[in-house]
Amino acid sequence: MDNVDLTVIETAEKWRRAGQRVILGTVVRTWGSAPRPVGSMVAVRDDGLIVGSVSGGCIEDDLADRAIRGVLTPDDGLPCVVRYGVDAEEAQRFGLPCGGTLVLVLEPIGARSALADLIAALRQPAPPRTAEEITGVAAVAPLGFRRTLLCRDLDMRTGAVRLRDGTSGAAHHEPDDTVGATDSSTDVDADITAVQPRDFAFDGKTLTTLHGAAYRMVLIGAGEIASHLARMAVPLGYQVIVCEPREQYAGSWEVDGVDLTRAMPDDVVLGMGVDARTAIIALTHDPKLDDLALIDALQSEAFYVGAIGSRGHREQRVARLALFDVSPEQLDTLHSPVGLYLGAQTPAEIAVSILAEVTAYRHNVPVLQSHAIRARAKPERSVSHGPDDKPACGLVPPGDIAQADSL
Repeated sequence: MDNVDLTVIETAEKWRRAGQRVILGTVVRTWGSAPRPVGSMVAVRDDGLIVGSVSGGCIEDDLADRAIRGVLTPDDGLPCVVRYGVDAEEAQRFGLPCGGTLVLVLEPIGARSALADLIAALRQPAPPRTAEEITGVAAVAPLGFRRTLLCRDLDMRTGAVRLRDGTSGAAHHEPDDTVGATDSSTDVDADITAVQPRDFAFDGKTLTTLHGAAYRMVLIGAGEIASHLARMAVPLGYQVIVCEPREQYAGSWEVDGVDLTRAMPDDVVLGMGVDARTAIIALTHDPKLDDLALIDALQSEAFYVGAIGSRGHREQRVARLALFDVSPEQLDTLHSPVGLYLGAQTPAEIAVSILAEVTAYRHNVPVLQSHAIRARAKPERSVSHGPDDKPACGLVPPGDIAQADSL
């Protein structure tokens, strides 16, 4: 769940408490080229006001119109299922490309929706952890770092909601054999249980959504790149943890919504319970901090492990890490130089390149602009010379002197 969806839920609850009728819409199935993925949310007020998005805008317009006319959901006040774009004509009408189709669950929001409890749990701060606390439990227990995950189960037949712990990583619910998957109260196709994300489930009877920062990003070092990276990662749904034992950097850290720990990075990596939804990025240039954490990170289930540094620095780092029982296969997974090759020069641009590559790996998308590919197939270029047969000023592509060699 990203921050956009949290905003939708908070706004829906605010409208409800103000005495207005609110419908929460959730994308539960897509075919073709749908604009938004399953799990996307929109809240519609009875006067047509909308927050969130499930399409490019045309479906939202229709939802708003139906809300104003009072025909968005049945009179019984129960959740219902609606489809948009069943045929090519309707798909074009609602702006769905290539004949795409969306299926939405529309849920009237009330006290039994448990949005207030959900919001309170997600917004509750956790007490800060000291270096001594982390070191003391690192070998025996996983560290939470304020990672609150809750599953919200909506019963389509009653409208009742149950909240439960979601830290197991998958949004699932116990099967109920009393009603078939195609029960007429939901009017859902039997294949609704096709492949779905781990943080979402819908079988026609129960809609389960996972709320909270399902993904974590560990940044080693609290420098300027980390500051930009953390600010961009939080809105994308990451819980960001910054490890910075150095006083000169930790003392000036001022990024809201981020967990800063003064513990040693390797203690944090060992103690936090790294899983397949964790990205770990070393940004200090200091082997005493970066390398020890990378040894543990590369042997963990983290879906992305990166380290700042040039290609020459990578070779030196790989040689050091190989001395600590890190296998060649594990070393091959290290992203260094970190990020996509974008010719990035400023700390903000470098942060963009890092987050772009992390996003690609998070969604299992092939990366075609990596530093490794560039190193293997560097394009030839002609260089003009001045009248004295010396290279003219300004002819070196800025990318060659920025991200490739200065990181």
